[in-house]
Amino acid sequence: MFRYTPILRTRQSEMRGYRFLSEEIKNSPNFIPLFELTKPRKPANSAYGDLQQQIVELSKIHPYDSHFILDITNIEPFKTPQITHLLSSNNGYENWVNFVNKQTEIFPNLIPCLQISDDSESQEESNENFRKEISSLAKFNNITYRLSFEFYRYLSDDMDIIKSILGNDMSKVIVIIDLGYITLQTSAIVPAVVETAEKALSYGVGEVILCSSSFPQNPIDNVVPISRFANEIITGSIKLLEKDFYNNVLKNLNDSYRGKFLYGDYATIFPTPSLQEGGRGWIPRIDLPYQDNIYIGRQKKYREQTGYVTAYLTAANHIHAMEIYQEIIDNSSYCWGIEQIQQATNGIISGQNPSFWISVRLNIHITQIMRLLQNP
Repeated sequence: MFRYTPILRTRQSEMRGYRFLSEEIKNSPNFIPLFELTKPRKPANSAYGDLQQQIVELSKIHPYDSHFILDITNIEPFKTPQITHLLSSNNGYENWVNFVNKQTEIFPNLIPCLQISDDSESQEESNENFRKEISSLAKFNNITYRLSFEFYRYLSDDMDIIKSILGNDMSKVIVIIDLGYITLQTSAIVPAVVETAEKALSYGVGEVILCSSSFPQNPIDNVVPISRFANEIITGSIKLLEKDFYNNVLKNLNDSYRGKFLYGDYATIFPTPSLQEGGRGWIPRIDLPYQDNIYIGRQKKYREQTGYVTAYLTAANHIHAMEIYQEIIDNSSYCWGIEQIQQATNGIISGQNPSFWISVRLNIHITQIMRLLQNP
């Protein structure tokens, strides 16, 4: 794996989980996150508005001189007029280029993502805008080309354009192959992913990162029950597939390319989540990642209960009662997320909403992946 790139959106739950990562992880050369700017919580009044504020907030939780990749969402429900403005291909993606240049005042080691949109009037115009964008961002030490795998057939065309601009500097290009959501059935596309990765590496790019997520939109649908109460699942496990899929692709790659094929994921977040991070009537659930599984404890809130404290305390007790709980605690690197679960099992609940416990899960997962890199 060699290095880890989690894809993180600038949403409250994901940024909270990131904020509480150790400084050792954030400053590690083996850790280069991708931050995807997304819909702000409040309307923006200026050209960049709250998107610029997201960068300012990011500067409070990410080290000044540590590398990271900066991208912007292209998912329709998460777009705002400001995001559409930045995604415009006009004059070589001038708005995006100006935006990322401005951010180097805050983050000198920022790695910009190339934007590719279909708002041009012709293919010729689209290619010309893409060429201008590459030329404008070529001064960065690295640039990232993020390929949604559904468009893998466009890889060669895009790489040809990038190489026509960068020439012998192709090693500065980081390619991300983004598979989005994967299931067991996704194994059928391993040959196509291998072919795509080898094709990208044949252009002399610096590295290819494979990113995916197997965390489902409705987790209870994928839970293997461990115990039930009144016909409700109260403990169970969810199998994570990302590392197995990555290793399956890795072992089929040409030997000469394996050292440049790196691992990424969505840090246990569904790749296209809903706008709402919680909701009325949810069943409180606490998730505890360990190895390639997420162990869950959940407890329905009863109508006579005020607030969700009692339900979350009971969910924590369900996790604590699992046979594997102590093994997980004994073999997990200490982190903020583990601390929150331990406090919950001792009767202290710091968060009463799904967003908080998403942060806990993400924080534990990233910490465990980084530990795996250090102790393979």
